[in-house]
Amino acid sequence: MIVCDSCNAEMEVTRNGGGEDFELELMGVLTTCPNCGEEFEVTEEMVAAAPVATGADGVEVSIVPCPHCQARIELEFAADGESAV
Repeated sequence: MIVCDSCNAEMEVTRNGGGEDFELELMGVLTTCPNCGEEFEVTEEMVAAAPVATGADGVEVSIVPCPHCQARIELEFAADGESAV
């Protein structure tokens, strides 16, 4: 298991055969709740179950609950090759 320094994503490393090739499987992304300040993991299941809304700037966001204080947090995900704000 490795953790990205930039986005705190947890990834599992799997080697492919006997070579030097490997695969990374995204396990979850850590984020901090702006309401209570607690860090929590955003899983694929949370995102899949989250309602999608259009933010004030016209960007689609997923709304996930903080498991600590139940605040509703808007998360914007970038498509591959793009960077999120």
